[in-house]
Amino acid sequence: MIGWLQRRILSIRAGDWGEAQRLSKRLFRQIRLILSFPLGLLLFLAIVVIQRWIVVRVGQLRSDRIGHFALHPELYLSGLDAGIGRPERPFLDIWCFSEAVCNQQLATMWGRILHIHSKWIVDPVRWLAQRLAGQRHCIPHPDFHIPLRDQLITQAVLERAAPHLTFTPEEEETGRRIITALGISEKQPFICFHSRDAAYLEKFPGNWHYHDYRDSSIASLIPAMEKMVDRGYVAVRMGSAVKESLGPTRPGVIDYAGSPYRSDFMDIYLSSRCAFFLSTASGIMCPSLAFRRPQCFVSTAPVVTVLDIDSQSIFLPKLHWLKTENRYMTFCEIFATGASDFGRSVEYEKAGIELIPNTPDEIAAAVMELDNRLNGSWIPSREDEELQAQFWSLVPTKYFRGKVRSRIGAAFLRLHRDLLN
Repeated sequence: MIGWLQRRILSIRAGDWGEAQRLSKRLFRQIRLILSFPLGLLLFLAIVVIQRWIVVRVGQLRSDRIGHFALHPELYLSGLDAGIGRPERPFLDIWCFSEAVCNQQLATMWGRILHIHSKWIVDPVRWLAQRLAGQRHCIPHPDFHIPLRDQLITQAVLERAAPHLTFTPEEEETGRRIITALGISEKQPFICFHSRDAAYLEKFPGNWHYHDYRDSSIASLIPAMEKMVDRGYVAVRMGSAVKESLGPTRPGVIDYAGSPYRSDFMDIYLSSRCAFFLSTASGIMCPSLAFRRPQCFVSTAPVVTVLDIDSQSIFLPKLHWLKTENRYMTFCEIFATGASDFGRSVEYEKAGIELIPNTPDEIAAAVMELDNRLNGSWIPSREDEELQAQFWSLVPTKYFRGKVRSRIGAAFLRLHRDLLN
């Protein structure tokens, strides 16, 4: 306690209010754990007893980030449907949310499906389970913790199960009414699009600049969306907090992110109903993925984040410019050096790599390819298939478990075929 007070005073004196808030939250969590420990201990002991007849597991949903919040439970449920992570005996999984809930509509919808309880109850049980892990006389079943594994996505579980999130009839009626108010007719197809920037995380205390390598400009997506408007679509700009305005655009491109209709509910409803989602590497696209909507990922980094999402998706990676040699890295070099896994801005800086976002023309070509594939008008050339095979031959098989489902954009590969050497 004395150490905590000293650190908090030093943080306040230094003007680091973000650190002070983090320390305060940590103290609150510790106090909550102490106060709820007696009840948690009783529940833990009860679980230990009934584990002999039914497997009881506990877990925490990462509810403070929409990407994790939308996708992790869907992967878990789809995995269970596919027989992955399912105990052999009858089981009961008990969940709690993390410290914050980023989207109340998702919280409501997951609450209809999962057994979600207060952190005051679940946290002490999880704490005890972690301390007693491996003590077989205390915990009869090894699966006390619910598995939440991102790698389930590489096992095609999303393609092997139907979406688990559903809307009530009342929610459907509300969603349709607001879509009409946005200027989209009932039978008109629309595309959601988003470009990741720092605005959302800046709302929270702390230094989030290690994510900056993921950023790109929304302006690079506009030409692609205008082309899709010519094809009869409406384009809907998503985001709960954005830095750049859309600027002047043609009719049919809607700035939903800056409209009075933007809400937690509509973020999920629009994502569930779009023809496909065009996005950079950002969590906002995950609700649409949970609803099995096709994806067009552009200006993505690190490369491995979208290598094998699903068979409906197309992606474009950011180019890696070697500043010391004044040239682009080949794909083979990106994988061989480990740059394909870099997850912090400082890692790219130390390696002397500048990430180059995709151009508007590259993005437009990928979007039109995806649309043509979805409507059945895409006719792949022999050259395109050979380049595709050449790219995937360079990717370590650990990233797609021996079976390739996603595709890298055809026009992008034609333009950068020299990077396949």
